[in-house]
Amino acid sequence: MTLIRVCGGRRERETCILVDLSDGGLRFRGFRPVEEGEVLEFLVDLGTPFQGSGSVPARVSWARALGSNEYDCGVEFLEGSKGLLEPGSRVILVVRNQARETLS
Repeated sequence: MTLIRVCGGRRERETCILVDLSDGGLRFRGFRPVEEGEVLEFLVDLGTPFQGSGSVPARVSWARALGSNEYDCGVEFLEGSKGLLEPGSRVILVVRNQARETLS
């Protein structure tokens, strides 16, 4: 999965690993530290009923170091992106040439 963060006025893309996905947020494993409260964007491909791709903004709720270069993080989707996972909808996240699907 790809996340985007703004550093020094530039949007930087980073690869991360999706661990868990819910209607309110997601948990991921990253390779650079993140701060609680930091706002990130996640690139997603949306399946039925939305069709298309875009970015979903989320705020870091918690983060903990697993090692010197690995971090376990939880984010909450921001208000504008909540509702992407309405009951019965399907969202597909493209994760390194694999699709992970969740049903609400």
